[in-house]
Amino acid sequence: MNKLTLLLVGVSLALTPLLSVSSDALTEEEWKLEASIRVHPKYPISAAREGKQGSVTMSFSVDPQGQVDDIIFLNTTNNVFSPFAKKALKQWQYPKLSTEKESYTRTGTVRLDFTLGSSPEEVSRRFKAKITDAYQLITDDKLEEVAKTIRSLSKRERLNNTEAFYFNLLQADYWQQVKDPAKELMYRLEAASFDTLVPSKIAMRNRYTMISLAASLGQLRIAAHQYNALNELTSDEAKNYSSALEGVMAQVRDIFLNSSKITAQVYAHEEHPLYYPISGQSVEVLQLPSGDNAVQLRCHNYMGTVKPTKAKPIDINTDWQGCYLLVMTEQSGDFYIREHFTRADS
Repeated sequence: MNKLTLLLVGVSLALTPLLSVSSDALTEEEWKLEASIRVHPKYPISAAREGKQGSVTMSFSVDPQGQVDDIIFLNTTNNVFSPFAKKALKQWQYPKLSTEKESYTRTGTVRLDFTLGSSPEEVSRRFKAKITDAYQLITDDKLEEVAKTIRSLSKRERLNNTEAFYFNLLQADYWQQVKDPAKELMYRLEAASFDTLVPSKIAMRNRYTMISLAASLGQLRIAAHQYNALNELTSDEAKNYSSALEGVMAQVRDIFLNSSKITAQVYAHEEHPLYYPISGQSVEVLQLPSGDNAVQLRCHNYMGTVKPTKAKPIDINTDWQGCYLLVMTEQSGDFYIREHFTRADS
């Protein structure tokens, strides 16, 4: 069994793929072990902070176009890694089959081992030079040249997490200059997901800008969610930026305090618990002894529990006066919570 070990900013990821076919008529190029495009899954930040490690084993098929399909979880040691592993595997690409061989079936298995590494991966000199040159181009207002650099870097098959942070930060700063705040916010959010081992001063400056931008764009749930995440950090830079954001977050709280009715559609999923803070409380997806999921909703003196099913979502309607809601819509596998707000005077 071949094994490829990759270090991703303090995280080692072992990939162990096996690919087989239903006929010996395929050439080595058509069924070879190595995928032509392999996307590495992100290491969940919450798991990294808690020191959690694990592995996910999946089976899959490969269609004639080389796309991965029919992913089935065979074994997982910690469910927090499952959606990250599946999302990455869906983006893998294998060699295409010729037209006369489209009826052949290729199947495979892969095990992704999420293991905390002992040392971070450094930024390569060539990558650092390109990023430095790109920022000089921004200073010189040569934005077309910056766009070319971004396109060039996007073709790199592998970026470690530190490089991914700086690449996304460059794109955010580029869109800031182009004056497209929506795209700027998107790339600042992406950069924040890779900032675990980036120097705190740089990481916190990006988060500060991101939260302020989200609030100014009316993306209040994103602002509140990221502000909560910032408050969980203990570095001096995080504390300083958190204090500097108090005025912005006061405005966010005022808007939420004027919302009195919340409608949430809750869909069930078998394995993935999610937690959303509400006014220091939480919305929790609880795994019951029966194997069913329950969703517990708490807000001040209100608490309710429901049991959704995958087939039919349950609408939860209740007046929540003065709720400071910090929920950001997220999706994990087939489970997700959707919510929207109506003002008290609507």
